[in-house]
Amino acid sequence: MIEYLKTYQWWLGLSLLLVSYVPFGFADKAAVRRLRNFSFISIRGKWFSFVLMAFYATFAIVPFFVKTTNSISLLVAGNVVFVFGALCTLVSYANYFSSKPDETITKGLYHYSRNAIYVSALFMEIGTVILCRLWILGVVLVLHLVLRHYIILEEERYCEQTYGESYRKYKANTPRYFLIV
Repeated sequence: MIEYLKTYQWWLGLSLLLVSYVPFGFADKAAVRRLRNFSFISIRGKWFSFVLMAFYATFAIVPFFVKTTNSISLLVAGNVVFVFGALCTLVSYANYFSSKPDETITKGLYHYSRNAIYVSALFMEIGTVILCRLWILGVVLVLHLVLRHYIILEEERYCEQTYGESYRKYKANTPRYFLIV
């Protein structure tokens, strides 16, 4: 057991799950409902969301079966990217959960990205790809990005309908992704 703990990337999967789901336990129930509301998403979008959850599970499960790299540069790069993503994800959740439900979220990391949680989680996924060194995870990451973009477009239409002019102003001044419109 000790050898397993020293040899495999199990902590990546565990960290990904903890960072992604523990904040829900500390948030207001109305804020959690708002985050989990997918009633406005099309049938195709709901299927894409299901596939995205499977991809996300892949990033959480695969590290339990992958040995740690011997490359110091990959260890440093992967850990820096993963930890940066984890910290940003926690901050993004805090920004989201502390916002008023009837207003566009513009504070904190949402000042730099309209999709702060997604972008932050992406950094954790990139760190996982670097540390696991599996090309198949890279393919899953690219597919994840394509499907996520489709969901984001549906969410943006919903936000425009729900929040109106305040969201349109926010959209005009804030990139969809970090530094990328």
